[in-house]
Amino acid sequence: MLKRFALLPIAVSLCSTPVLAATVTGNLTVTATIQESCHLDSTAGGSLGNALIDFGTISSFATAVDADTTTAGGAALSIICTDGTTYDVSAALGNNPDGAQRRMVNTSSATDYLPYDLYADAAYATLIDNSTAFYSGTGNGQTQAINLYGRIPAGTLLPAAGSYNDLVALTVTY
Repeated sequence: MLKRFALLPIAVSLCSTPVLAATVTGNLTVTATIQESCHLDSTAGGSLGNALIDFGTISSFATAVDADTTTAGGAALSIICTDGTTYDVSAALGNNPDGAQRRMVNTSSATDYLPYDLYADAAYATLIDNSTAFYSGTGNGQTQAINLYGRIPAGTLLPAAGSYNDLVALTVTY
C-alpha cells in the first residue's frame, strides 16, 4: 500500500505538465516623445537649481570686493535642456533695487542696504542688465553650469554690521 502512494505524486506531476507543440511570434513596439524643454538641475550645485554668490565677511570697501559662483560658498546656475534646444538666461534686478542698482538688504534691520553689480564674465566687463539676456547656449541633454560674477564697488559706504542678502530671479527662455 505504501508503494502505491509514493508513485501517485510522480504520476500526477507527469500528467499535469503541458506539452508545447507550436510557437507564435509578435513584436513589442516601444515609443517615447521628447518635448523640447529646459529646467534647472536641482542635483547640481545650489539648492533647487539656484545659483549662489557669497561675498563672505567684509570689513572695508577701499577696493572692489569680488565674488562669483565658483568661489567658496558659491554655486553655479545649473541648467539641463534637451539636446539642440537653444536658450537665453536673464536676471531681474532682485528684491531690493534702487532704480537700476541691485542691493542686498540687512536681514536684521531691513533698513540698511549694500549695493552690488552682477557680471556675465570673470573680467567683470559685461554688466548684467535687468531682464536682458546675459547668456545664450544650446542644450546637450546634460547639466550645463553657468557662472555668475558679483562685485561690490570700491568706495561703497560701509553700512551697519549684519548679514545682507538679495534674491534675484533668473529666467531661462527657450
